[in-house]
Amino acid sequence: MFEILADLNSFFESGEITEVTSQEILSIDEVIDVVLENTNNTAETLKAKARTTRQLDAEINLWWNSSSNEYGIRFK
Repeated sequence: MFEILADLNSFFESGEITEVTSQEILSIDEVIDVVLENTNNTAETLKAKARTTRQLDAEINLWWNSSSNEYGIRFK
């Protein structure tokens, strides 16, 4: 996981994508599986934090306003 985050950070800083092997691609699929398996827990944690942290709530609302069309759902 650390390596993936480090690679993403490197991309955001340099704008360049480094070459990856098929073995690394398979490990990315495993990370995606873990993330998708934990979406309910993550959603509940974010909801609880947003209730107590107004800045997080505002940032989530800002993101949702700009991204909701991708999911076919309008922000209410």
